[in-house]
Amino acid sequence: MEQLETKIRKADMEKAELGAKEQSSREALQQLQSEKTQMENEMSQKAISLKKDYERQIDELQSKMSNTDEQRKEIQRQQVASESEFDKQRALLDQKIEFLEKALEDSSKREKELGLELKNSKKDFLNQNREQTQQLEKQIKDQIKQIDDMKEQIYDWETKYSDQEL
Repeated sequence: MEQLETKIRKADMEKAELGAKEQSSREALQQLQSEKTQMENEMSQKAISLKKDYERQIDELQSKMSNTDEQRKEIQRQQVASESEFDKQRALLDQKIEFLEKALEDSSKREKELGLELKNSKKDFLNQNREQTQQLEKQIKDQIKQIDDMKEQIYDWETKYSDQEL
């Protein structure tokens, strides 16, 4: 019976720990989503700024008629590299979010399993307690019957003894 109570306490503690881990995971997920949004905004602003700078440079070069094809290709390569870096950062953040969502899902699943285990342990405990109570009640009834039988036997002996004395 103490083992069941220990298991129940242990399950309660694990449930509480999982709840704390789940909350921590949710907070971390929310933080990452916030960072992702901020980074997307910053990268978008950087991309817009780079694009405007490149367009201005192209206009200046065209207005001076000293623009060459090689310079224009270099600017395009830099823009592609910036966009590629942005895409890479975004993919990394998406991976982090996916990982945290999976961890949160796993924590929720474990919490449900522990809840079911706790419920089963309580049910087993109650069944054992009920069986022990029934056994004790049966023992008490048996002992009462024995006492009643002994009383009746004593009464019979006393009656027989008193009949013999007379």
